[in-house]
Amino acid sequence: MPAGGVFYNGFANGTPSNNGYAIQQPMVPGMGQMMGAPHAGFVPSPYFQGQPQQQQHFKMGYSENFENFDENGSSGYNNFADSGNGFNNNGAESNQWGGAPAEYSESNLFHRTDSGINFDKYENIPVEVSGDSVPAAIEHFNEAGFGPAVMENVNRSGYSKPTPVQKHSIPTLLANRDLMSCAQTGSGKTAAFLLPIIQHILAGGPDMVKPPAFTNGRRTYYPCALVLSPTRELAIQIHKEATKFSYKSNIQTAILYGGRENYRDQVNRLRAGTHILIATPGRLIDIIEQGFIGLAGCRYLVLDEADRMLDMGFEPQIRKIVGQGMPPKTARTTAMFSATFPKEIQVLAKDFLKDNYIFLAVGRVGSTSENIEQRLLWVNEMEKRSNLMEILMNEHSENLVLVFVETKRGANELAYFLNRQQIRSVSIHGDLKQIERERNLELFRSGQCPILVATAVAARGLDIPNVRHVINYDLPGDSDEYVHRIGRTGRCGNLGIATSFFNDKNRGIGRDLKNLIVESNQEVPEWLHQVAAEGRIGGGQRGGNRRFGATDYRVGRGGGGSFGGNFSNYNSGGATGGFGSGPAYGGSFGGGAPRRPFTNGGFGAHSSLSSTSNSGGGGGFSGPRRGGFNSGMNRQGGGGGGFYSNPGQAPIDHWQAPQA
Repeated sequence: MPAGGVFYNGFANGTPSNNGYAIQQPMVPGMGQMMGAPHAGFVPSPYFQGQPQQQQHFKMGYSENFENFDENGSSGYNNFADSGNGFNNNGAESNQWGGAPAEYSESNLFHRTDSGINFDKYENIPVEVSGDSVPAAIEHFNEAGFGPAVMENVNRSGYSKPTPVQKHSIPTLLANRDLMSCAQTGSGKTAAFLLPIIQHILAGGPDMVKPPAFTNGRRTYYPCALVLSPTRELAIQIHKEATKFSYKSNIQTAILYGGRENYRDQVNRLRAGTHILIATPGRLIDIIEQGFIGLAGCRYLVLDEADRMLDMGFEPQIRKIVGQGMPPKTARTTAMFSATFPKEIQVLAKDFLKDNYIFLAVGRVGSTSENIEQRLLWVNEMEKRSNLMEILMNEHSENLVLVFVETKRGANELAYFLNRQQIRSVSIHGDLKQIERERNLELFRSGQCPILVATAVAARGLDIPNVRHVINYDLPGDSDEYVHRIGRTGRCGNLGIATSFFNDKNRGIGRDLKNLIVESNQEVPEWLHQVAAEGRIGGGQRGGNRRFGATDYRVGRGGGGSFGGNFSNYNSGGATGGFGSGPAYGGSFGGGAPRRPFTNGGFGAHSSLSSTSNSGGGGGFSGPRRGGFNSGMNRQGGGGGGFYSNPGQAPIDHWQAPQA
């Protein structure tokens, strides 16, 4: 094992380099003189390639030099001439918009997304919509009222009909209603918020755009729409989609994300103007403070992977961004998208949403259609590598395999090990330079290195097509993250496999994993039944029917009080059972897994509220007085278990466990 976890990262010249990869020639499995001879008894993998290949360079980011841009001249920002995506600087049609990397050409932007996709699988996915005066869903894109430019790009993308999240999100955002949408990655959520935004900007024309202004001698530009992403890779992915759906229109898109090597290019690109800005929070704050960007003209705010953004330390940054002159929530349209929305994250999200926002929950693909085959293997820590090798030996050479580990060092070491076994592998984690991360992702997507070892945070939200197999080499600590991970395969109705290595370290989520497999109508290993039976009462975090990543916490709250809006096709999955009367203190019934002890979930009411074992979500303790505790007192919170007290009982010393 290399000292410090340094590895070749898919490239090798015999010795690791200081930045974690070497640059002489590509590491091609089969070149024993480069990596050393394989171990005795080694059987060539399907990923084994015996001949070296020419090194390929993957240039990402902006290539056009804007340094000579005249800041006092016209930027083309507000003229809505033929100068947007898909046109060259003279207004003539082009295969590549000015300043974009080559992979943003038409042929690369518009691959047929429905190739191999079984859209019919979406028809059986359950959907919950709640809120006041919910806009009617669309069944076909031509019902949305899109203009010709948007419809042409929808058709170029190969979208035959909207997915469930698109059916509901598009009309909601076109009606300028705020939206909290719970749908897994790969369900079409990016198009669900980009298409309405692009349509609004095109329909509004120049009046939609606040002209640039000089601030302290520097020209400040004002985007119409801001999309915030927790990771650089997800920001790049969203930007590519925005470029695709605004292709051959007059809309300018721009991207801001961290990395010293990208700073000048990104700032220069802003000087061409931007209608839609995709950014990570840290870099955006830096650019705002330098006066390059202002948010006074921002009419649309989108938070992608919102649950993790609000739960991973981004919340102060988001509040700072919103406070940088952005119109108040009553004067803008705000949308939040994520695969899960725990109840306490919903409470935080309310600070950014209008009171009458729409809540949309789209069932997990695979929970009812069985398109993700979940395999759980009991594997001791010391046997993980040999088990992984055995799985990869039986994998088809063209299949992309995504391997999740918990630590950056673990990602380095495992990718290094696989390359030593002549299995082409690359890794992605937060310590890699941006150019390395982008290159490794491109090597993986193209199939040149069909194994990607990733940390969960680095891979958050990435929509990598054609991932056949997800392997949880290290299982996460909670089942919501497990759902995020396995959702990388089985996209758009396709079949996928999710294999997880389970051992004594993972007993805390055994019950939840069993429930997920049961929900998917798949066979549960016998040993998992035993692990689940040994679990703590109230220790799980998932309760009731969890076909959805979350339910609207507003529904049924207040001790039996009804939510004042429309409520269509809602299945609470046991989350509304057992409510008494009286004002509740925001108990986390339904909704999801509490992540902050004592700040949410598990509080009873002043009067005789009785919580049952079906209360779900963060059900926790409840009782006749001011409810007592967050069930289990752990990071995941209550779940389907919890404790209850009969009305009128004395407080804490008379809590009773529910009968099985």
